[in-house]
Amino acid sequence: MVFLQTHAEIRAPKRTSKRTIESFIKKHYDFILEKLENLEFVERHYKTGEEFLIQGEKYTLNVSIAPVNDVIVDEGGINLYVQSDDYDLKKEVLEAYFKRIAQLDIKRLVLRWSKIMALFPSKVKLNRAEKRWGSCNYHTKTLNFTIRTAMLPDWVQEYIVIHELAHLLHPDHSKNFWNHVEQFMPDYKEAEKYIKTYSSLLSF
Repeated sequence: MVFLQTHAEIRAPKRTSKRTIESFIKKHYDFILEKLENLEFVERHYKTGEEFLIQGEKYTLNVSIAPVNDVIVDEGGINLYVQSDDYDLKKEVLEAYFKRIAQLDIKRLVLRWSKIMALFPSKVKLNRAEKRWGSCNYHTKTLNFTIRTAMLPDWVQEYIVIHELAHLLHPDHSKNFWNHVEQFMPDYKEAEKYIKTYSSLLSF
């Protein structure tokens, strides 16, 4: 299952039972997922002045033409050095920087929470997904996380890791799944709220 950057609101008559709603979501899950993934997000131009989050802290992008591609972060600024003012190049260099951060953060958090939850994935991979935060292949026990997790503060990254580890035991978003997540992060809804609040900055 996947954890999306956005949320869907399900409206139903007051007398509709929770079981009926959960059954509807499960039956139409693929359709709902497809619609959510087609939503438009803020478009990046990689120009000086754009804002990005790094581990929950806001930074302003400064683009400079230089002989060597590099990223140097100082107080309040992301200094992006590129050999040309090419959109794809700027995105590639910046994504590589975020990938390095995500590799360290996700590895550390998966190791920690796997031991706490007694749930151990066979593999952990990073990708460049722009709309999903993570996914779990229940059959192969493989967890996937987007490099955009490097944009999130540590406690929100923890939620995403806990969320995907819980899928090793519960492949769907059933009541038992959410109870399991809540057992290890009682305030997980605050993490979801953070992601929704800062969604415009949580993209490449």
